[in-house]
Amino acid sequence: MNPSFRALSTQLAELAREYDAKPAWPEKSIRAIADAGCWTWVVPRRWGGAGLGNAELLEAYAAIASGCLNTALILTQRDGALDLILRGENDELKERLIPAHVRGERMTSIGISQLTTSKGGGKPKLLATPDGDDFLLDGEMPWVTGAIKCDEVVTGAVLSDGPQIVASVSCGAPGVTVEPPMRFMALDASCTSRIRCDRVRVPPSDLVRRPSAAGLSMRTPVKPLVVSSVGLGFAEGIHERLIERTDGAPAELGAVAARLGRSLDELRNDLLAAASRLDDPDYELPAARIRIRVNALLTKLAIAFLTVSKGTGYARSHDAERLLREAMFFHVWSAPPDVQAGTLANLVGEG
Repeated sequence: MNPSFRALSTQLAELAREYDAKPAWPEKSIRAIADAGCWTWVVPRRWGGAGLGNAELLEAYAAIASGCLNTALILTQRDGALDLILRGENDELKERLIPAHVRGERMTSIGISQLTTSKGGGKPKLLATPDGDDFLLDGEMPWVTGAIKCDEVVTGAVLSDGPQIVASVSCGAPGVTVEPPMRFMALDASCTSRIRCDRVRVPPSDLVRRPSAAGLSMRTPVKPLVVSSVGLGFAEGIHERLIERTDGAPAELGAVAARLGRSLDELRNDLLAAASRLDDPDYELPAARIRIRVNALLTKLAIAFLTVSKGTGYARSHDAERLLREAMFFHVWSAPPDVQAGTLANLVGEG
């Protein structure tokens, strides 16, 4: 890990225990990453940001996740929303929102699962109806991380004849209902909610992208590797604890930790190698294969750490219990069918 991230990761790890025991919006963790300049990472220099490159950004996300998965989730969802605005067509919207987000004066998140992994069949979950130059939104965004703290959410909706729009929707707009945060197996402090829309008006000034066949096609090329980078960092955090626990333990346990460490190194190298080739138009990104490997390794690491922690690791006060619950999130986070199939094949020994 980059030495500059070590202290931040350690600080976030301590706060992760606190916010798991008493779930609430992780204000201390948010303040810590703001003070560390994390709000600037995804924003280009022309807008006052740090403009990190692909590999730098993935390493930075991994460092945050090694300390606290909850904080990494909030940060990546916020950054995903800003990336869509930055790559969108609306320069006035960029001028209005991006500088304030770089300064940490606003909060946003992304609510697009209704266009990706939560589409379902039949009627669109979020429908956009033209109304003059405006659009009216009806339906829901099933999963919005940090919704209760957001000033606006970047979302996508489908027109009745098929095209999609992407828009920035104010959480205080008439017709917007932010439901109370859902209760999960873990990561309750992410304050993830469903947002319902009842004839919510979107004027042209809030459109990120006008109607198109694939509204999300302008997303950053690094996006398919973001969840894997977070998983990799989270795995590194578990592995560090596993090494500490097996220090002085029987040789068989140390051998398992070492073998998992080698798998972790190989995965890190493959992820960064993929990131280095994202600008190559002839490169076929192995995003799904990397993600499947991340899921498999995380499951093994979490179970290994629980095993060597013995009975004390099963108590709610122990890191092993919390990290096992949190590791299971990767089985459902932005997991398209090919990732689901590969993950399940690994679990039953066919991968």
